Amino acid sequence: MFTMQSSFTKNIPYHLLVSKIALATLIIGHSDAFCMHVEHDVENITSYHNANKKIHPIDSMHLLDIDHNYSLQRDGDDSSDHNIIVRGETNDDIFGGESIGREDLISSSDIALVSSRGGNVSNNTVIMSDNATITHNLYGGYSEGHSDIINSSTSTVLNKGGNTYQNNVKISDSTINNDVYGGYSLSWSYLDNSSSKETYGTGGDVYRNSLNITKTSIKHNVYGGYSQGFGYLVNSSTDTLSEKGGNVSNNTVTLNDSFISNNVYGGYSSGYSYIDNSSSKETDSTGGNVSNNNVNIRNTTIEQNVYGGYSESYGYIDKSSTYRMSAISGNSSRNHVTISDGARVKGNIYGGYTIAYGTGKYPNSSSFIGGSATQNIVTLIGDKITINGDIYGGFSRGENGIGDMFSGNRLNLQEFRGTVNGIHNFEYYNYILPKDVINGMTLIKIHGNEAVDLSKTKQSVGMVNDGNRLNVGDKIILIDKVTNAPDYSHLTVNQGFFTIYDVSLRQEQEGDHPAYILRVNGNHSDDVSGNPAGHLNPISNAFSEGRAAGVTFINQGSDFIADYGVQTAQSILQENKNSFIPFLITNSSSSHYGTNPYFNLQGFNLAAGLAAGHRLENGNTITLGSFFENGQSKYNSSNRILSTPVQSSGNIDYLGTGILFRIAFAGTEFKKNNNNSLSGLYIDTSMRTGQAKLDFFSRDIIDGEGYRGRYNSKTIYYSLHSEIGYIFNLTEKQLLDIYSRALLTEINGDTVVIGQDRLHFNPFKSKRLRIGSRYTYSYNKTFTPYSGIAYEHEFKGDINADAYGFTLNRPSLKGNTGVLTFGFTLKPIEAKAALSIDISADAYIGARKGSSGTFKINYAF
Repeated sequence: MFTMQSSFTKNIPYHLLVSKIALATLIIGHSDAFCMHVEHDVENITSYHNANKKIHPIDSMHLLDIDHNYSLQRDGDDSSDHNIIVRGETNDDIFGGESIGREDLISSSDIALVSSRGGNVSNNTVIMSDNATITHNLYGGYSEGHSDIINSSTSTVLNKGGNTYQNNVKISDSTINNDVYGGYSLSWSYLDNSSSKETYGTGGDVYRNSLNITKTSIKHNVYGGYSQGFGYLVNSSTDTLSEKGGNVSNNTVTLNDSFISNNVYGGYSSGYSYIDNSSSKETDSTGGNVSNNNVNIRNTTIEQNVYGGYSESYGYIDKSSTYRMSAISGNSSRNHVTISDGARVKGNIYGGYTIAYGTGKYPNSSSFIGGSATQNIVTLIGDKITINGDIYGGFSRGENGIGDMFSGNRLNLQEFRGTVNGIHNFEYYNYILPKDVINGMTLIKIHGNEAVDLSKTKQSVGMVNDGNRLNVGDKIILIDKVTNAPDYSHLTVNQGFFTIYDVSLRQEQEGDHPAYILRVNGNHSDDVSGNPAGHLNPISNAFSEGRAAGVTFINQGSDFIADYGVQTAQSILQENKNSFIPFLITNSSSSHYGTNPYFNLQGFNLAAGLAAGHRLENGNTITLGSFFENGQSKYNSSNRILSTPVQSSGNIDYLGTGILFRIAFAGTEFKKNNNNSLSGLYIDTSMRTGQAKLDFFSRDIIDGEGYRGRYNSKTIYYSLHSEIGYIFNLTEKQLLDIYSRALLTEINGDTVVIGQDRLHFNPFKSKRLRIGSRYTYSYNKTFTPYSGIAYEHEFKGDINADAYGFTLNRPSLKGNTGVLTFGFTLKPIEAKAALSIDISADAYIGARKGSSGTFKINYAF
């Protein structure tokens, strides 16, 4: 069996022994020059090696020396759920989980198929700490499909690395003298003095692996995810050599307070073909797609480059012949690199990188095509970052064609202020001005010779809510060396949710070079240089609409108790006896308020309690009751502010208790009927208190730092209603109730947090008067329909709120509403007169529009 190591292999590990590993928990301690101590729970391990070798079960190796037309296949087992703890020092590779399928062929001929596949490797954990040192590599998960064909011939060689996913590596206070991988998948095909009609290798998919590295020195590279298909021919021939890297996605690398000697990759995929003194009719190398990987670097030094995603296809020919060579790299998209808090990158930063290339003497028919590198994000945070090189949103290279490396790439500059060599291939530039921004400040200095090309770019500017304020005429140099910059005569800059500035962005000569400059405009014709330029952001007025919806729903709870709670409780008196009754009433409603703004409420109310009735010696009847209540509602609001539609939505929930009282005065009846129906003058009242919760969210309200409009409010409410009325007994079956009702609701003030802003709502008061009538017809002993009409006027109802000295517009519930009611009372069991069910519907026109439905049930004991 033959293995090799060379500089071009980019530190691919090649093993003298291979295995299927089944570790449950492995503690690696200190090792000396000859042996390594291992505490283990391992089956089928039959041999230990010295500290320069790995430990493997011998039975996984499969070496063949045959001369028959056989098909040979060896697959590695899956490897998952291992927990590896590393302490001390070891001269070995470390694996969280490992699976190797290996089929080697020596001095054989006429073999139909040689195939090896690595198993899937997942959910493994490696924890390294306490000044541990590793001389070789560390892998969270490792899968390899490997074939060495030596002095042999075969029709097909087929190798595949397994999928490697959801492995986790946590390293602190340690040293690693080689590479670190969150997940690794390799296909290895090696032909030495051999022949094959078809040779295929494919790396597995590598995804959702994570590296979290703190206070650690790594002497080579860091990879969140790595997949490679590698083919090597020496003194051999094949009709087809095809090597593909797998897809690498959703891996995360987090570096804190560390030192990396080489490069950092969120994701890496490579298709790699190497032909030495050999021949191949067709040679294809393909990199996989690399997407959605994340690199987060804080207070860490990177000696070379940082790549969010890297896809590579490579072909090499030396002293060889091939009819056609093709190298196509995959796409590198939607990767995210974040640099912050004292980080230093001595090389370049790439959101996405894709490259297809060849070296040696390849044929003229060769094709090298780079993929696309789009929708990547690079974020720079703060002013303590050092970047010696260039920053690229996307980079694509291919001798015969390249993909899109501009579209959707985004550069976020969050209070960044510093120097870089150059900036390239970003469609979107998003600036958050530093908190200490002042007139004349320069944010980005370009020390390279190439100006930043801003053609076809889109620019946005924001400010932190608690930073310095800008004045009319202030000038900020965003980038000091640009070309082809877009001109914005009127651009809006948000400072938090509530303060807004009108600015311009233009390319202007500044010293020796054109610069990209922000100038603060005045808001009014009489504004002069030096005066504060901020004014209230009109879109922030929409925040009051959530409060308006909340207080409206609490008011509906007042109507619910006044309309149905007292009536339900006093219905016991129709039996002319003293007793207690539990009662339960529910209500479902849908209402619409206003025009612009307007909001819709869909809610549910419930009240449950206990009531008692008593007839006094003078004939007056009294009803007393207590109850608890709950209301739940969803709302949505729509507004148009400066021709901009603003949608919002949220939930309202209140929970409270209350008491009710009613007195009916004897001797005031219009006339008596034999059915003992109550008539005459009455007064009733109720009092409620409780806690109300409200949440608000709008996708259309975004502050300068990218926070969306969202808040939660919790406050106390109080409510009182008082009513005087007169019931006319028109006939034995007909009643007419004429009433006048006053309702008062108060809701405490509250201060809510929105992003990093604070908004204060003042206490709310509602004063309403309702005048109405209700007609009832007793069709028979079990069925009583009724109808009503009322007029209501809201005297107050303004929503008052302020932030940073600005007063928001005041949505108001003030206005007139007409109410129409239709319903019936049903006693489903004639012999059980104490049981009754009431169903009604209300329609609203005027300030309140919409409808509601009510269901109530009571039973007298």
